[in-house]
Amino acid sequence: MTIGFGAIAWNEEVGRIVAVAADSRLSHNGNTISDAGVKTFELGGSSAMVVAGNALPAISAADIVRQIVDNHNRKSDKRMGFYDTTRLLAFFLKRACEPESWCCKATVVGFLDNGLPSLSIVIISKIENSVRFFNVEKGGSIFFPVGTAEACDFIRQGFELAKKEGKSLISTGLSLIYYMSELSAFPTIGGAISLGCCNYGDQYFSWPHISIDDRLFYRGIDLTENARPTWPMAERIEYDQEWCSKLDVRLHQDVEPIQEVVTAPGCIYQIDDLSTPETLFQLHNDPTEFVSGVAREH
Repeated sequence: MTIGFGAIAWNEEVGRIVAVAADSRLSHNGNTISDAGVKTFELGGSSAMVVAGNALPAISAADIVRQIVDNHNRKSDKRMGFYDTTRLLAFFLKRACEPESWCCKATVVGFLDNGLPSLSIVIISKIENSVRFFNVEKGGSIFFPVGTAEACDFIRQGFELAKKEGKSLISTGLSLIYYMSELSAFPTIGGAISLGCCNYGDQYFSWPHISIDDRLFYRGIDLTENARPTWPMAERIEYDQEWCSKLDVRLHQDVEPIQEVVTAPGCIYQIDDLSTPETLFQLHNDPTEFVSGVAREH
C-alpha cells in the first residue's frame, strides 16, 4: 500500500505552490515486495500526481499523459492547463485499469489558467469512476492524502493540528510519512520518501533532495550512504519525533481526534462524461464554475 499526499497552498511565506509526496514501499497482502516503488509522477508542465492502488495503470497513464502534454507545450504558445491534464489522466488511467478491474486513487496538483493552485482527485474503482476538483485563493491550503485508511486519517489529523499550531504543512506531512515508515504498526509503509514541488510561474516540477533525521532521500531512493559534496543542497526537513508520537497517542490510544474532517465534494465529474475520445485532445478553458468558486473547499 501507500501513504502519500498532494498539497496546494497560497500564502505570504511560500507564495503559490503545489506538491506531491509519498513513501516507496510496495506490498501485497501485508507483505513487503520492495522498497523501490515509484508513486509520484510528473504529468508534464507544472502538474504531477501521487497514486495509491495498482501500480501498472498509474505508470502507463502517467507516461502517456506526460508525453502528450510536453509535446503540446513544445509546439504551442498556449500551454496545456490543469483541467485538460486531469481529463487526459482520468481517461488513460481508467482505460489501463479496466481489463483487470484494477483500482487506483490519484491526487493531482497543478495551476489553473488564472494562476490558482488546484488539486483534483481521480478515483477508478468497480463502483465509482470520478474526478473532483478543488482550488484555493490567497491564504488557503488543501492537503489530500492517499493510501491506507488508517494512515490517511493519521496524516489528515496531523495537517489539522499543524494548521492550528502554525507549523509548515509540507514538512509536517513528510515528517508523518517518515514517522509511520519507522513503526511496525504500519508495515506496508516504508522505504524512502519522494517529494516533488512546483511554484507558480515555474514551467516544470522540481524534485529536491530532502534531509530528514540525518537521512538523505531523493525520488524515493535512500542516498544516505552515497551522498557527495557536489550534489545539490538538500531541503532540510525539521523532524519532530516527539510531536508525531504525541499525535499518535492522542489519536490511537486516547481516541481524541483533532477534528472530525468532512471531505468537501468540490466539482464532481464522471470520467466517461469528462473525458470522451471525441473531445479528449481538444484544449478547453477552465470551466466557468471553477472561477465562480464551486471548485473551492467549502
